[in-house]
Amino acid sequence: MESLQSAAIKFFTATAIVLSFLLVSRGLPASPEHVVAAQLIKEKHFLEAIAHLNRSIKSEPNRIVAYVLRASAYNSIGQYDKAIQDCETAMRLNPHEPRAWTKRAYAYIGQERYFEAIGDCDRAILMNPKLAQAYEYRALAHKKSGKCEIALEDLNRAKELKIYGASIYR
Repeated sequence: MESLQSAAIKFFTATAIVLSFLLVSRGLPASPEHVVAAQLIKEKHFLEAIAHLNRSIKSEPNRIVAYVLRASAYNSIGQYDKAIQDCETAMRLNPHEPRAWTKRAYAYIGQERYFEAIGDCDRAILMNPKLAQAYEYRALAHKKSGKCEIALEDLNRAKELKIYGASIYR
């Protein structure tokens, strides 16, 4: 019978491979460190993920994925200024990375800067019209700024994209 430790190692290795594939397939080159950080974020261990990404950035300061992931973790704990800084660093490294724009949009929403959030989402959508998260965040910004009809349109578009995206894996 397989030991619990051995089973756990196999599980986390398989999870890392899947997450690495997802990050790379979405245009974000990922190292095993980034995959672990993405898993920590998924499990809501944000401070642990941030610590892991800090080490990753120190050793590889030009890896965009590390800044985007850390911005996501900062957004999750309400540290919007730090998220914005990471997004802007990622944008300097590659201004055509739509996920940096969507993560900054989310931070702007957290700071009640809805007009700027909408602008960032617009830019992300121009770069990747199939990025459901950009429509979701733009819908949230429109809703919070009182434009509910526009928000509903964006929400429906995000839903369509997610359903289409999910059907690819069936």
